[in-house]
Amino acid sequence: MLMRRLLNYLTKDTKVSQNPHTPLGSFGDSKTKVETFSGVFQCLRNSILDFVKEAREQSLWDEPNLTQLLVQNLMDEVKEEWLPFYFLRENLERGGGNSPSNDFAAYMFRPKRRNQPRQDEQNPTRIPIIRFEAKRLDNRIPPSRMKEYAIGSYAKPQKPENTGGIERFKNLTHGRNDSDAALVAYIQTDDVSTWLSKVNSWIDAEIAYPNDPVLVWQEEDKLLEATAKSLFLDEFTSRSQRPLGAPIHLHHFWIRMYQAPT
Repeated sequence: MLMRRLLNYLTKDTKVSQNPHTPLGSFGDSKTKVETFSGVFQCLRNSILDFVKEAREQSLWDEPNLTQLLVQNLMDEVKEEWLPFYFLRENLERGGGNSPSNDFAAYMFRPKRRNQPRQDEQNPTRIPIIRFEAKRLDNRIPPSRMKEYAIGSYAKPQKPENTGGIERFKNLTHGRNDSDAALVAYIQTDDVSTWLSKVNSWIDAEIAYPNDPVLVWQEEDKLLEATAKSLFLDEFTSRSQRPLGAPIHLHHFWIRMYQAPT
């Protein structure tokens, strides 16, 4: 029943796009997983308009409160459509790093079992469908933190902070065993084309002179525009090689916070 609802949910909206790096929604080999993976992204698309309106009404600008509001809107969509997954803030990961958590993740509801609750949303060991990292893109951010969508702060010869969004997935701080992950950007100043040029220029700089000698940056790390678009949302894809194991495919969702909803 839940999967039937998910399929109906997907067919009434735009299909997931294809791109030169990888098909969006390539989560495992199971048809059910692929459909659910795509459903998570469609849920995000459908939640953006209400999220932007509420964020502007509440004058929210900081990343933690924006992400909390986004997750609330995602859960509203889940409940309205009876979707078979849910979203949870800051699910803990094992394996080190300066921060043991990513910003939020999507999980499948577990079927009800005898003597067990229907779902355990506080279980940090649950394997998510996909993890999300959220960052602000705002020219008022201090220079030392301006590049955090891509890389963290560095001080030769050591890096004091491992805070880069792309970097954390690339260096296995987040999603060590994942084949796909997602980043959300809250664009608060300038426009999408300006930030796309900046982010890709930061990656160009890492390709030429990497701050972390363990990481190899390539052209594939740069963001490519996806064909799927919706109001207040632009989508991009990239592919990052990692020190160990298979590369990770990143799905980027950029929310235009600077644009007022009508």
